[in-house]
Amino acid sequence: ETLEEFSGKKLEGLEYEPLFKNELEVYDEIKKKSPNAFTVILSKEYVALGSGSGLVHCAPGCGPEDYEVGRKYKIPPFNELDEHGKFKDSMGIFSGLVAKKDDKKFIEIIKNKGMLIDTTPVEHEYAHCWRCKTPVVYKTTEQWFLAVEKLKEQMIEENKKVVWVPDWAGTRWFNSWLTDLQDWCISRQRFWGIPLPIWKCKKCDKIKLVESNEEIKKLTGKKLSNLHRPWIDEVEIKCECGSLMKRIPDVLDVWLDSGAATWATYEDKKKWSSIQTDFILEGKDQIRGWFNSLTALSMVSRGINAYKSVYMHGMVNDSLGRKMSKSLKNIISPYEVIDKYGADTMRYYMIGASKPGLDMNYNFEDMKLKFRNLSVLWNIHKFLIDYANNFEEIDTKIKTSNLGVEERYILSVLNSTIKKVSEMYENYRLNEVPGAIEFVFIELSRTYIQMIREKSVSGTEKEKQAVLAVIFNVLLDTIKMFSTVAPFISEHIYLNLKEKFGISGESITLQKWPKADEKQIDE
Repeated sequence: ETLEEFSGKKLEGLEYEPLFKNELEVYDEIKKKSPNAFTVILSKEYVALGSGSGLVHCAPGCGPEDYEVGRKYKIPPFNELDEHGKFKDSMGIFSGLVAKKDDKKFIEIIKNKGMLIDTTPVEHEYAHCWRCKTPVVYKTTEQWFLAVEKLKEQMIEENKKVVWVPDWAGTRWFNSWLTDLQDWCISRQRFWGIPLPIWKCKKCDKIKLVESNEEIKKLTGKKLSNLHRPWIDEVEIKCECGSLMKRIPDVLDVWLDSGAATWATYEDKKKWSSIQTDFILEGKDQIRGWFNSLTALSMVSRGINAYKSVYMHGMVNDSLGRKMSKSLKNIISPYEVIDKYGADTMRYYMIGASKPGLDMNYNFEDMKLKFRNLSVLWNIHKFLIDYANNFEEIDTKIKTSNLGVEERYILSVLNSTIKKVSEMYENYRLNEVPGAIEFVFIELSRTYIQMIREKSVSGTEKEKQAVLAVIFNVLLDTIKMFSTVAPFISEHIYLNLKEKFGISGESITLQKWPKADEKQIDE
């Protein structure tokens, strides 16, 4: 029978009696500190109309969402679990019980108190360890934070200056992340890592941030040979109150030092205030990872963004579009390709198949095609060296008067490609580069060399010289560009050409980037 109907707003502030008020004295202490404890509070963020009763339990010490609601209503976090998931002695009848593992014992205790209406299985989402699949329990603990929320608006404005590829990665994804940005927890309770450089007095609670080993020597008279744990934990600093300061035994979040990588690696600290990295490249999972840590730490430390441009690629899935995982047994090791086809084949395929921001489905057949194309490139250089053996004097300079229509065609292809690839790199269209360069050497092999077969054998000396010079220059400029995609085969071909044709320069990577000759482009 319905006795009365009213809106939920009427319940706000209604006080209820905790289930174990008589068993746990700590409840009285909580109520004294926070009048809103054990009352009905309202939260539009975390209560949905589509499911449940609309009345949910709020535990500020057991989850990030509940913590935020509790902070809004000034309800302190409360969680008496130790690091092993056991309830402490302060929890009375629950002392020694293990969270999740002893759920049935909790149910039995509530039943014995006569306060259990019913039990029923409920299917819902629950956090589990990603590695061992064990249920996890959230616990609010004291941590150290960087107050990046204060810089949120500045970070959003700085992000507008960054060139993102694809554009939506910055204007939508990263902008959305920055809009909801929360203070960055930088402390971790682990042994390995960069020690948190903060000392705290045992007596007066005064804290001190120590910047360097030199400062440690100045404060203690001793300089450490190793700044990691356990040696750093032995350092005690005399406090102004006369007591001793001990280091807080936390280590730093690993993203903190990687977040400083683009500028803190410079020995000249005078450069730290203005250096910005031209370009960074990472996967889409780094929106909340490296992209964020670089931006946040740089803004906190220097007031500018760490980078000017970003290329964000997707992830590699199997051929069916499924995420690779051990449980699905669909992981393809890079060495399956590298050991059989070489690292260049892997790079050549992956760079071209990875569209900005989108996942790629790994395909062995496409990869094998790239391997065959590398064989085409290799055969061109073998043909060139064999052909050069027919000349007593080798002249690789192109003489315009000796060029036929075949030569003008392939030189047009080369120079238009140099222009296109240069523009692609300038605009970070990286995935388009392999295909553009590939077109040049495939055309050189399957079109130009096929067309000049007869001329290369029975033509005039000028025609033969033109063939040699054109193949040499087209191939050389092609591998200069291709060395950014497939460095090993490009270097091998270059060294062979260097030996045969006397090219100056130790390595293909030390050659200047080719420049397009607009006069030779004939669309």
